[in-house]
Amino acid sequence: IRHGARSPASEKLQNDEIFGKKYRNGMLTPKGKKIYDIGLKRRRHYIEETEFLSKSYDPDEIMSFSTYKERCADSGNQFMQGMYPIDSDMA
Repeated sequence: IRHGARSPASEKLQNDEIFGKKYRNGMLTPKGKKIYDIGLKRRRHYIEETEFLSKSYDPDEIMSFSTYKERCADSGNQFMQGMYPIDSDMA
């Protein structure tokens, strides 16, 4: 998956105000952090409906990779938390 919506990655727009809040250039915005919801949707499809993946996280079935950019790692973490929520008995 691709990282979520982010602020402009331009030095000229660094610390630009978006949604009434300042973000460092290239950081995820509140809209970009909704990638957790995409993880929940994929969970419903791949785990609950098709049973393609196990209900409990199994590193032999699914792995997550990211570039060194913070926004990419954040997006991957949020997606995986949607797929395998920590606060459930399925994590």
